[in-house]
Amino acid sequence: MKRRDNLDVAQSLLHRACEDEQTIALIANANGPWSVGCFHCQQAAEKRLKALLAIREGHFPRTHDIGQLIELAEPGMFTLREKPRPYLQVGGNETVGMGWCKVTMVAGERT
Repeated sequence: MKRRDNLDVAQSLLHRACEDEQTIALIANANGPWSVGCFHCQQAAEKRLKALLAIREGHFPRTHDIGQLIELAEPGMFTLREKPRPYLQVGGNETVGMGWCKVTMVAGERT
C-alpha cells in the first residue's frame, strides 16, 4: 500500500474502533449485556492494533488473534498469560476486560 492509502486504512479502522468503544460505554451504562460488551472490547483492540500496523508496516494479517497483533505491533513489549483466566471488570466506564485481554480506556490518554 502507498503511504496515503495506509493512513486512510488506519483512519477508517480507528473510526470503527471508536464506534466499538461508544457501544461499550452504552452497554456499561445499561449494565449489560456483558458478552456483547466483551465482543466490542476485542473488536476495538483489534482495530486499533491493525491501524498501528497499517501505518508502521503498510499491512496487517487477516486475523482476530490479539496476541499475534500485539506481538507484531510491539515485539516483546507485552507478556500474555499462557492460560486465559475468565473475568469481567467494569470500573466506572473506564475498564472492561475479558479473559487475558484487559482494555483500559481513559479519554485522551494511552494506558
